[in-house]
Amino acid sequence: MTIPPTAATSYSVRERPGIRSPCGTGTSAKLACLAQDGKLQPGEIWRQASIIGSQFTASYQRTAEGIIPTIRGEAWVCGDNQLILNPDDPFCWGIAP
Repeated sequence: MTIPPTAATSYSVRERPGIRSPCGTGTSAKLACLAQDGKLQPGEIWRQASIIGSQFTASYQRTAEGIIPTIRGEAWVCGDNQLILNPDDPFCWGIAP
């Protein structure tokens, strides 16, 4: 059974070949706004759809500092990578001290 999303994302970050998910960061922010406005209760389900129809199911629990979001979705491995770290490279572990 397909359950229609509560909301759809109408924007997309463009990276080649493209991001297919509805955006976990944006969904977390949306939950925080809905909680603040009293439009979504703790534990209530929010479904967020991406521009291509993939979905996250989200809910939250309230804390003294704000909310703790819980986001569920599906993912597929679409690549595998091997990093080669050269010990002579002064930035091999990044640029942070």
